[in-house]
Order: sequence, then structure tokens, then C-alpha cells
Amino acid sequence: MYINQINIQLFQLLFIIIIYSIGISGNIISTSTTTTTPTTTSSSTDTDSYVRLRIYTLSSAREEQRRNIIRNTWGKYPGNWTLTFILALPINEAVDREIEEYNDIIVGDFVDTYRNITSKSVLILKMFDTADYHFKTDSDTYVNIPNLFNIINNQLDFMSHT
Repeated sequence: MYINQINIQLFQLLFIIIIYSIGISGNIISTSTTTTTPTTTSSSTDTDSYVRLRIYTLSSAREEQRRNIIRNTWGKYPGNWTLTFILALPINEAVDREIEEYNDIIVGDFVDTYRNITSKSVLILKMFDTADYHFKTDSDTYVNIPNLFNIINNQLDFMSHT
């Protein structure tokens, strides 16, 4: 199990090095907040600013129904985590309304195409902050939040015994 953890970390590091070496760009043009660092709607009732887990969900402007399903299912699970939807251009008035209503969407400054999925991932990397964990998923994926926290907690337990 320890070998697998090392392999995953090496892969993540390699991914970051490759992305930055080829110079893929992508800036945030629209966030749901007025602060310079993106802040998302938290599923936590805790008023503390500390966030343990940030979940980034790749989506597109036309997937409003999927985003609403996520918000009303696994996106409502309580805990110290946030959910952010990552979109790209073009956006429509419905997305503008969602940004105002839910405060959980960030729009990248690039066109939403299959080739730009990597740009969305780079945008996520640019938003890394003090959260302990960052998780990327897609709008067609169900995230089992309790299992995800169990994995995180088991990893912490495993790391403390090595």
C-alpha cells in the first residue's frame, strides 16, 4: 500500500511538472465571489475559515441540471468541505444566475472544448490554497463523501504509523 501511495504522489508531481513546462494558460474571468482567492459555498456549518477538503467538479454551461442534481444529492453532505464547479467560455444568462444564487462556480478564461479539459485542471492547480486535500471530479460522477473522508482518515492513520 505504501508503494501505491508513493506512485500516486510521483504521478501527481509529474503531472504538475508537465503542465507547467508546456505552458498551458488559463485565467479566472468570473468567480462567484469578490475576493481574489476563489471561495465557494461550503457544506460545513462551521464558521471557521479552515477547509479540510475542496472538491472541484468540471462542468459546462449547458449542464445546469447536472449541477443542480449534485447540489441536491452528494453536494449537501455536511462536513468541512467545499464544492466548486469549474466552467469555461461561453457562459449564458442561466450560468450568471447560478453564480449569483449558489456562489459555487468559477469560469476560466478559455473556450470550453475537449482539448481544454487540461486547462480546467490547470485552473484548479492555480486555486490550491490551505485546504488539506483537493479532489477533482466531473459532473457525471457521484462522489460518496463519507467514503472519501474515510479514505482521507485512513491515509492519515497509515501515514502516522510509518
